[in-house]
This record gives sequence, C-alpha cells and structure tokens, in this order.
Amino acid sequence: NVVRNKIASVNPGVIFYYSTITAPSSSFQLSFNQTNDRGWKPMGIQQVVVWDQNCVKVQGATATVNATTGAVTINVSGATAGQTYYLSVKPDPGVLVGRAVTAPLPTANYLFTTSINGSSVLTSWDAIAVKPKP
Repeated sequence: NVVRNKIASVNPGVIFYYSTITAPSSSFQLSFNQTNDRGWKPMGIQQVVVWDQNCVKVQGATATVNATTGAVTINVSGATAGQTYYLSVKPDPGVLVGRAVTAPLPTANYLFTTSINGSSVLTSWDAIAVKPKP
C-alpha cells in the first residue's frame, strides 16, 4: 500500500525461501544471496535454519547475516556427506515500508539464490515481485 509516495505496508508480511542441499562433506558453507533490479535495499533476515532430511534442526549450523547486502553465510558442521538437507530463510519484506516510490509505481523483482562452498545451486533460485499498490 502506498501513502504519500511511500510504501506504507506490505502484503504478505511474511515469506519463506527453501533450498534443497546435498551435503558435499561433513563440513561446508552455504550462502544465501538476494538481489533486486531496482537497487532497493535488501529484505531483512528474520530467521535462518538448516534442517536434516527428518526435519530436525541441524545444531552444527551457524549463520551470519550481512545487513548491508542481505547475504547470509551459514557454516555447517557435523553433516553426513551425500545426505539431503534443507535451508530455510525467512526474509522480512517489512523493511520496505517507508521506501519512496512515484507514479507510475515500479515493480522490484527480488531474486534469491543459494551456493554451496561458493558454487551456485542452479535449482535453488526463487523470486518475488514487489508491486506497490496505490
């Protein structure tokens, strides 16, 4: 919703990003990255969890968030090589409240991706279009 040329509210207020990971070794690094085609600030990160194939939270996963870029680095240890894991990230679209916009109202396309040890997981990308409404 736009009021006085600023985004006043966002809907939905909660989104989730998931990526399926095959552990390359017992310890590895995941990266979650986000970009957008308007140069808007990144969405904040509310939660990062790595789950095992039984949907149990991996205790050996620690996340660091770069607030400037919205990138997240997750160091995983104690994994089983070759096993499936799931990365869950909860971006916060609420940080877009207050963003100045003018008519015609623009659409900002946010792209989310995952990398393992610096190599992109090609099937991991997802996107969301942020469309301000008058």
